[in-house]
Amino acid sequence: MNDRAYELAREKKLADRQFLDPKPEGVPLRELPLDDDRDFVAMEQERRQLLEDPRRNAREIAGLEHRMNDRAHDLGREFHFKERMFLPPEPKGVPLYAFAVK
Repeated sequence: MNDRAYELAREKKLADRQFLDPKPEGVPLRELPLDDDRDFVAMEQERRQLLEDPRRNAREIAGLEHRMNDRAHDLGREFHFKERMFLPPEPKGVPLYAFAVK
């Protein structure tokens, strides 16, 4: 029973996030720590409140969704950075962020 409730909650959350890029920076959303990110969670709560009157708040919702997508991309970049911790920070004098390694 608990497993089913967990699965339903997860499906609901994914449905609420359909406006997000499904793979920010090439990382699937489910692999990003969105629920642990204070900024993202705050924006998600604000969006939920704005959705109480979506017609009146359409412009604010659109802007907020854009910022949430930006934050998801930030988390995607952080994800890649953490994966590359074992690499030298500047191989041959070139910073890692300059490489298109995903």
